[in-house]
Amino acid sequence: MKIKINNKVIPLYDVSYNDGLNFGRINQIENQFTDFVLELSFEEFTKLIQEEYNSLKNEIKEDDDLYNDSSSFKEINYKELKEVLYSNSGLELIIKDYLDRIIYNTLFQYSGKKNYTINSTENIEIRNETIYILGKCFKNR
Repeated sequence: MKIKINNKVIPLYDVSYNDGLNFGRINQIENQFTDFVLELSFEEFTKLIQEEYNSLKNEIKEDDDLYNDSSSFKEINYKELKEVLYSNSGLELIIKDYLDRIIYNTLFQYSGKKNYTINSTENIEIRNETIYILGKCFKNR
């Protein structure tokens, strides 16, 4: 597991994330933001998110059934995590819709004293048994 900011590996302890309601909003001058890529192997991802995935999947299924809603979990027929990892069937959308902030909260502690703060998730890529979470962050002053 590693995070790259401007293509440079940064220690996880040096990164925070914006856990406020303005997550994903660009509140600073655009050129103050920089790209990050968080890389997680399938094994790391599974250890990190398995329990939360199952709990969230069950809650979303109840809501979908109760309110006749549609969700990214419904689109994959509420599959188990291991099935979704190896089937190329919508995990990217589930991470972006539901899991990204859970991952950030697990890996990074909110603190203005860290050098970088994650502010948004832009894209998810899955290839070669690795999950790449791409987004924007900013350097703290």
